[in-house]
Amino acid sequence: MLQQGAGQAHLDSRSQSQIRAIARQAERVNALVGQLLDVSRLRQGQFTLDRQPLDLGALSEQVVNEFRLTLPEGGVQHTLVFRRPDEPVLVLGDASRLEQVLYNLLSNAVKYSPTGGTVQIRIARQATEAVLEVKDQGIGVPPEAELHLFEPFFRADNVSRQSSGFGIGLYIVREIVERHEGRIEAERNEGAGSTFRVVLPIPEDIN
Repeated sequence: MLQQGAGQAHLDSRSQSQIRAIARQAERVNALVGQLLDVSRLRQGQFTLDRQPLDLGALSEQVVNEFRLTLPEGGVQHTLVFRRPDEPVLVLGDASRLEQVLYNLLSNAVKYSPTGGTVQIRIARQATEAVLEVKDQGIGVPPEAELHLFEPFFRADNVSRQSSGFGIGLYIVREIVERHEGRIEAERNEGAGSTFRVVLPIPEDIN
């Protein structure tokens, strides 16, 4: 309602910026509620997938472009660099759930890169597997946190208490990926960024 009213009123730049900030925070709260519901569905066995043939590269490019629009203006700046092959990378997947995977990885990359920097997103095909990789220049993950990284409600000790979230994003990401018969890998270097790599099978009958 505020955004609609702002379009009709002549508000100064400060007021417009405040309205955009309110909208972003509302979206974050909505996303957190959605993640908590997903945890409940997972534990009750009600988490389902609708898998169809899709181009992982095209889907990821769309998510990256939409995610760019959510980055705040001014302040800390993050640059998203996206790379994909010219030919389609076909997988059998649930589009909305794979979008959720990439969005969570991008959100973490930005959240844990408090000084900004470049976030690299790469789509590739390696033999019979599709690869989605997200690499940031953030705080990384300490060695003692490696075994717990994908556990629900876990947050590493080097994460600022001011960072929002319940520590369930990576847990949901892993569950979605494994339900696609894939796997998620992490390369961690505390203080020098992290790389998360999602690997999905490419069925022969959709090539």
